[in-house]
Amino acid sequence: MSDTSTASMETALVSTPTNPGVLKHRLLAKNRKVLKQLDLCGEKVHLCKPTQGDRVKVIEAAKAEGEMGEDDKPTSPRNALRLVARIAACVLYDPTNGQRLFSDADLDSVVDSAVWLEDVQEDVQAAFAPNMKDVRKNSEPTPS
Repeated sequence: MSDTSTASMETALVSTPTNPGVLKHRLLAKNRKVLKQLDLCGEKVHLCKPTQGDRVKVIEAAKAEGEMGEDDKPTSPRNALRLVARIAACVLYDPTNGQRLFSDADLDSVVDSAVWLEDVQEDVQAAFAPNMKDVRKNSEPTPS
């Protein structure tokens, strides 16, 4: 690689008014805001604030799986629990690596086996819900 190509690559990494790439990447790479640390059966986990996009994805997935009706209410008691598990999967993070603890593939296991789900239900819903009504409104198609 020549000296000029190295210099131009280094220049590309410098944030300038015409090249805000570095700042953009730093902002997009930020971890979720930790709201508090929870104790789940002796294990410490982070309860994190979801992004608006995370909230929309949870609602869309719940509707696609038939867990929520068009009235935005759970369609059965089990689906109400799956929605709580889906929200928990969205907001519970491993404090050691900053990654989500659960995925959608874990929802049935969380509903059926997680003795701690009832204990954290209010916390995970509070972390998720502050703007839930706004997110639902924003996820609806705009009338033309």
